[in-house]
Amino acid sequence: MTDTVQDTTPTVVLIGPPSTGKTTIAPILAKRLGLEHVSLDDLRWAYYDEIGFDHEHVATIAQKGGFKAVYQYSKPFELHALERVLEDHKGKVIELGGGHSVYEDEALLERARLALFPVSYVVLLMPSSDLDESCRVLRARTIQKAPSEGWEPSESDLKLFDHLARHPSNRFLAKQVVYTLGRTPDEVVTQLAHVIAES
Repeated sequence: MTDTVQDTTPTVVLIGPPSTGKTTIAPILAKRLGLEHVSLDDLRWAYYDEIGFDHEHVATIAQKGGFKAVYQYSKPFELHALERVLEDHKGKVIELGGGHSVYEDEALLERARLALFPVSYVVLLMPSSDLDESCRVLRARTIQKAPSEGWEPSESDLKLFDHLARHPSNRFLAKQVVYTLGRTPDEVVTQLAHVIAES
């Protein structure tokens, strides 16, 4: 009986670039739906370590190649973490990190597609349908919130975040797209809850 109930409980995955609102929307949506909220950023290191993430190597490549080099090294580990969180947390609202839905490597992208294939609600959150506008909004949000998070984004960081916002794999993996600019979190959550209730 429990297995049947679990099988019919929706899994909702929120994807999108940094500063697009996933961390704000996910817990509100989970509460509205009566589901648990899971942030992959909170779990990722244990998943990365399962397949040998080398923290010392990352420190070395960060010194030589900066955040971009770390980003490239991390992609297979991000994909593994995506696969594992979907296995471990069915029937929950899962918030992915900003890079967990972006893959340049076609083999990794296909694995991500297959992992997300059984999930009915893979929601891409973006400020606007206009990518230029979205990037401007996301840059402004990142710069505004960075001091409270203890860092100062470089132009290289901001360019990488632009890359994450513009990358086509987000739309390739998404099954729904919700635009958030000018809307409150509650308004966005109401739209999402309505879509899920009608399905």
